[in-house]
Amino acid sequence: MLATRFPFEAAVNSAPVALPRQLKRFWLNAGTVGVLLMPPTMASAQKKSTPPSGDSPATSTVPVLAPLVAKNTSDLKEVVERFTADQASLTRRYDASDSPDQRKRMRVHYTGWRARLKEMDFDKLNLEGKADYVLLDNHLSYQLALLDRADKQRVETAPLLPFADKLLGLQDTRRDLKAVEPAVTARLLSDVSRQIDSVRALFEQPTGRGEAGNAAANPDRAAPVRVPAPQVSRTVANRAA
Repeated sequence: MLATRFPFEAAVNSAPVALPRQLKRFWLNAGTVGVLLMPPTMASAQKKSTPPSGDSPATSTVPVLAPLVAKNTSDLKEVVERFTADQASLTRRYDASDSPDQRKRMRVHYTGWRARLKEMDFDKLNLEGKADYVLLDNHLSYQLALLDRADKQRVETAPLLPFADKLLGLQDTRRDLKAVEPAVTARLLSDVSRQIDSVRALFEQPTGRGEAGNAAANPDRAAPVRVPAPQVSRTVANRAA
């Protein structure tokens, strides 16, 4: 058994000259250490290994990677990556959704990218590049259409939210790292508070007691004219809520 594992021991035992016990033990230990310290390449060469008959369970669901590496990449790969990076930077910078500065900057961003995209020669692109061209152009058109729809919805909700841009502008001022003027900010918040009370009063039903008492005490005095509430659909009211 040991001779099979360590051929060096078999050679020592079969030596024609009787060796001293200590010297034999030293040679045996040296041979064992040599086998253990043998480089992996030599050790593997001594072992008779058979090649695998097929794919292992671990690689059965993974495709062969060589054909994937050999495929051509899109001509617009760098363009798409640059657009994605710019989009992420602008999203982090203008984090106040639907603020005046955010709407203006994103419209410039999408319009500028679409204009640059139109400057490219579509026919000279490879197949993957043409696909990326069409996808990127559709994405830019869709984002501009969303901005147009948001502008239309903002006009519809303006009678209910006439103060929205003023409050969103405060976030734009903070992101621009501008110095805050306490007096100006306090005046703006006071105006917004009055606008909120005015809009709320348009939708509240009058109690009638004060107006009836004033009319009885001053019959010659004309009754105050009540401003009608803005006529909006339920969808617009839910959107503004």
